[in-house]
Amino acid sequence: MNNFFFLSSKGTLIQTKENIDEKGVKYPTAATVKPNVTVIDITSNRKSLAHGFLATIFTVLNKHGIALDLISTSEVSISMAVSLNEKETQKLPTIVKELETVGKVN
Repeated sequence: MNNFFFLSSKGTLIQTKENIDEKGVKYPTAATVKPNVTVIDITSNRKSLAHGFLATIFTVLNKHGIALDLISTSEVSISMAVSLNEKETQKLPTIVKELETVGKVN
């Protein structure tokens, strides 16, 4: 399995049996796939404090009824995985425009 942002990387080997290396590190034995997942990355424009940055993002998502599947945050950036239905997908350009008030959206 490979990170699609870094296709040239070694990736992670998924095996059907328990796999523990010589250092005691456990490796995955399964992967889950979920269809219709959209990843939204936002980097703060630093005009707002960290709590204001995150508060604005969650306010926008709540306003549009968007629930997060996965989130990763730092003080200046956030990456979110969301599962969007057809109606929510149609609202994505509006959501992105609102999110652009706090930073660069990818």
